[in-house]
Order: sequence, then structure tokens, then C-alpha cells
Amino acid sequence: MPVVVFPLAGSLLVSEIHGKGATIHAQRSNSMFFQVQAFGRVERDPELVVTKDGTSFTEFSLAVSKKRCVEDITVWLFCYAWGGHAETIKRSVTKGSMLFVQGDFTPHQYTTENGKQGLSLEVNVEKFSFADESKPQEYCQQ
Repeated sequence: MPVVVFPLAGSLLVSEIHGKGATIHAQRSNSMFFQVQAFGRVERDPELVVTKDGTSFTEFSLAVSKKRCVEDITVWLFCYAWGGHAETIKRSVTKGSMLFVQGDFTPHQYTTENGKQGLSLEVNVEKFSFADESKPQEYCQQ
């Protein structure tokens, strides 16, 4: 069962998000930082940026969702990939693509315009792979 772990006021907040088509798994590694593994859908076409010193990076959003009977849960990952990864993602990934990413992350809490609390993760993508494009089977977990 995938688990998301967030640092919060000196303790750990653990949250589960699992189901077909969208999972997040995060853990503390031995080197004292957090890693996330996520499978989700790219929300917009990746943008490639080249810095003044010639370093290339791309940024894209990944929506990781869980269908529930009462409400749907979506966690937004704001992903950054560097160098060769950035160029491959820019060439091969478009809005709607299914993608698996792994890397270290920083959590950010936010409030929407209608007052709803939300959580996003900023992910430094270290590894990625392309996922099956078929629509995941939806089901209701009670």
C-alpha cells in the first residue's frame, strides 16, 4: 500500500493515496531527505528552459488522483527535470501522458479561492518512465 510521508512540525504526517492509475509512495532515505515515487497524468505540455550557463531543465505538473465514493483526492506534483532527462521529457511527453516519476520533494500547503485546503509537492525528478496510456479502471472503495 503506497504511503506519502510529509515532515510536519518535527514529526511525520503519513497519508495514504492508492488505487489503479494513481499512486504516490514517499519515504525517508538513509541520507536524511525524502523521496517520492508517483504515477499520474501530465496536466500540461512540459516547458523546456535553458539557463544563461546552458543548463536545460523542464517543468511540468503531474496530477495524481484517487477516486473515492465521497470525494476524489488529487495531489499535484510540480516536477522539475534537468539535463538529458529534461530534453527527453520535452520531446516525448505531452498533456495527458501517463508518467512515473521518482525524486526528492518539498511539500507545499495552499488554500484555493473557495477556501479549500490543498497540498502540492515540488519534485526534483531523478528517474522517470513512460506508463501505459490505457485508462485505469475506476472503482469505488468503501
